[in-house]
Amino acid sequence: MIIMEKLTTHIKRAEDTIKIQAQLVTILPELAKGRTFDCTIEKHRERRSLDANAYFHLLIDKMAKVLKCGTTELKIKMNLEYGSPALMSNGMKFAIKVPKGEDITRFYNYAKWYGEATENGVVLDKYMLYKPTHTLNSKEMAFLIDRVIDEAKDLGVDTITPNEKAKMISLWESKNEIYNTKK
Repeated sequence: MIIMEKLTTHIKRAEDTIKIQAQLVTILPELAKGRTFDCTIEKHRERRSLDANAYFHLLIDKMAKVLKCGTTELKIKMNLEYGSPALMSNGMKFAIKVPKGEDITRFYNYAKWYGEATENGVVLDKYMLYKPTHTLNSKEMAFLIDRVIDEAKDLGVDTITPNEKAKMISLWESKNEIYNTKK
């Protein structure tokens, strides 16, 4: 008997639970043999819309001109300041240690230094890893944009009004609703 290694599905209507019930029935013989399965149900969060991403990059571009710095540098700085930490499969924040002096950005741009450790006589730098912006869900992206708007305003950069932001969020939700209806 072939047993699924992983099942990922979206539950939007009561009828969707039938798919899960059918999968659970297939594992009953394995449960009888003492095999253990893990099951996780999480609230679904839409990934942020391209409009949100476009607006984030527009703000970064405007701010970089005022600050006379690179857009990539500023994007990384804002993400490390206001973005979301990367999480391991167990839900804990993803952190790594590398030998002191190694340039972590050669391997991963979204790493924030938070301390030192010494293990077996080797001095290590500790870094917290953050999600790249293209992987943020709508809630995470909205938080990032809100903070970047605050930073932009402090620099005198024009930003959208609260009404425009409300319209944009409404548009994001409409696009997500249309997208999900087509599935």
